Amino acid sequence: MKEKWIRVFEPLWAQFWAEIGDADVLNGPVPHLPHCGDFKQFEESKYKIAFVGIDAWGWGDNLQKYKHGSIERYLSDCQEEMDGTGNWANTNPVFWNFVFKVLEKLYQVPFKELKQQTTQESQDIIKGIVWGNMASIGKSKDKPEVPNWQLIKNASRVFDNFDYLPDVFSPQVIFLLNFRDSKNHYEYTSSLQGKYIDSFDEDVDYYLLERENGTKSSVFVTYHPRAMKTQGVDQELVIDEAVSRIINSRRD
Repeated sequence: MKEKWIRVFEPLWAQFWAEIGDADVLNGPVPHLPHCGDFKQFEESKYKIAFVGIDAWGWGDNLQKYKHGSIERYLSDCQEEMDGTGNWANTNPVFWNFVFKVLEKLYQVPFKELKQQTTQESQDIIKGIVWGNMASIGKSKDKPEVPNWQLIKNASRVFDNFDYLPDVFSPQVIFLLNFRDSKNHYEYTSSLQGKYIDSFDEDVDYYLLERENGTKSSVFVTYHPRAMKTQGVDQELVIDEAVSRIINSRRD
């Protein structure tokens, strides 16, 4: 699977850098590409599941580090960051708490254990999920020390296509957590057109994505966790219904 990841993203990585050219990228934002902590762990997971947020603001501001390096170095750093022992999940607790609640229901592992990654089991579960974002670089921030921010942002759009994630990972389940939270939502999820099955709790759309290789993904499209409360969405109900559908689909 690592080879497939590189085969898909390496030409995009080259295109990204070609568009940037010789521009200064010191302190520039690092694109966030879909990845998991360990490919083998993902392939062996009981539930092959991906969580897709809006963007990974704050993922990294050391783009210069990768200017003359291979994409394999970038991937290695991403996986090391998500190795199941760090404190990275606490940088966006609202998003990750939703993830941990889903995993708690599926694996019957306590939420606290998953969040703190205190056991080998919890670390393996975290390393075995895929994390992606609708935008590989977040919205502009007030960073005058990054004069070429807009150039970097424009170049990063080459990565912002939903199809890459299911093509590389073929997950059984995808949570797309950005519903109407972004102007790019419908462009990003264009491959889901015509795949709609039904909705539940009025705020979750359910799709079934079937690929040419015969694999299928159940896709749940809803609000980002930080917007659920303001939109009046019952997060626990959403999780319970989604988990029920995931478990039942394994029995079919």
